[in-house]
Amino acid sequence: MELRRRLSTIAPILLAAIVSVSTGSCWKSQLGLPEEGADLDSDSDSDIDSDADGDTDTDSGSDSESFADSDTEPYNPFTGTFTDVFAFSPDDVWAVGEKPEDSFPGTGFVAHFDGTGWTVENGMAGRGVIGFENDEPGDDGCYEVYVAGYTMTTVDDYVYVPMGRVRRWDGYMWENIWDDEDNEILNDITGTSKNDLWVVGTNRRIANYVGEGTYTGWFEGYVTIPNLDLLDIVSINRSNSYGPFMSVSLESCTDPTSPLPCGTVIGCSGIGQCFTYTGFAIEVPLFREVDIWGPNIWGASVDGSAYNTYLVATPLSDKPLNAVWQLGLEHLWVAGDAGVVASLYGDPWVTDVVDPDVDFQGIWANETDDAVFAVGGRNTPEGKVPVIYQYDGSTWLQSYP
Repeated sequence: MELRRRLSTIAPILLAAIVSVSTGSCWKSQLGLPEEGADLDSDSDSDIDSDADGDTDTDSGSDSESFADSDTEPYNPFTGTFTDVFAFSPDDVWAVGEKPEDSFPGTGFVAHFDGTGWTVENGMAGRGVIGFENDEPGDDGCYEVYVAGYTMTTVDDYVYVPMGRVRRWDGYMWENIWDDEDNEILNDITGTSKNDLWVVGTNRRIANYVGEGTYTGWFEGYVTIPNLDLLDIVSINRSNSYGPFMSVSLESCTDPTSPLPCGTVIGCSGIGQCFTYTGFAIEVPLFREVDIWGPNIWGASVDGSAYNTYLVATPLSDKPLNAVWQLGLEHLWVAGDAGVVASLYGDPWVTDVVDPDVDFQGIWANETDDAVFAVGGRNTPEGKVPVIYQYDGSTWLQSYP
């Protein structure tokens, strides 16, 4: 695969951590964010060193008990948006998000729900999250959680650029397991196990981690089709399909040199061969997210419709749909802007407007549809505010904050 470097200049502001406390066999973080304007201290190893003249230098990161990369000045922790959600069960839910890119580039947060309340820690910008159960001896029943996103680093000691990063929670502490030194932002993560991870990102970025066998480590490269930002990658162990699938970004719709229609789905076989999947080659609006279950593919589109395998559209909203979660052949949930959440279990579709001020970016549901989590950001005059709603089978209630 060809390698390519792309640099941009963005001034960094890095966030701080909430100190972790121990409960049981796995480390958990203290519930809640600090008060607005409070001093934030971190007991983690820092990625940031401050010189006497006030300059700030970054390195590629180190292990830490917290999700944060560094210490920083106090800031307003209540701006930003959740971008993705994953759950092991209704009482073990993880969500990730990011701060406003124009003012807090490369910074964000991770949240955990234990059935009674949310833990929120600050750190890198998170755009995708997935988890796996530890099945190795001595793992104490803990789970591993993987977050893909980006932070900020320096080139030539003074130019700040985004750097894709994958962090892992092993039940006890966070650690960086891969930094994309080609300066691509990672938008999503999936995998069949902790020994087979896939990430996608800007500028056609795709990488695969192999944790066992003859060849181990990260294999980095780019999808060969030009002018694409990859937004989403589907977990192939749930779908029983033959490879990971990815949706493409708006760049493919606006760039006249792109060979692909807007809603094209790119698939990879798992052995480094990528191809396109467009059903009957009908041009459709951009898919923000794609999910697969067996032979079924569903795409959540910016035109407010859900598209099935044959690219038949079901209009659900006049606003963009951003997330889709499949539980069976005709069993799925979608969510999008202006608080729209819709579900299909056989027929017909059921659509709700949960909160018209919230743009949902991620959704997860259990098989009985009585534990559903939708994450996103509330639109306020000051900007986006992270918010999570929970559905218990009959009522939507705000779960965080």
